[in-house]
Amino acid sequence: MNKLTDTCLRNVKPTGKVQKISDGCGLFIHVTATGSPSAGGMLWHMGYRFGGKKKLL
Repeated sequence: MNKLTDTCLRNVKPTGKVQKISDGCGLFIHVTATGSPSAGGMLWHMGYRFGGKKKLL
């Protein structure tokens, strides 16, 4: 498991591509190509399974 700490997230730099940085337990942060936090460039997502199907919250 890879914890998403404050320091880890502050050091994320936009690469021009979409990035998904995961904690290994379903929680991940989706970083857009621009990566600007004020413009919605970093979004939290939680992946899980229900009835055998992948869901995203």
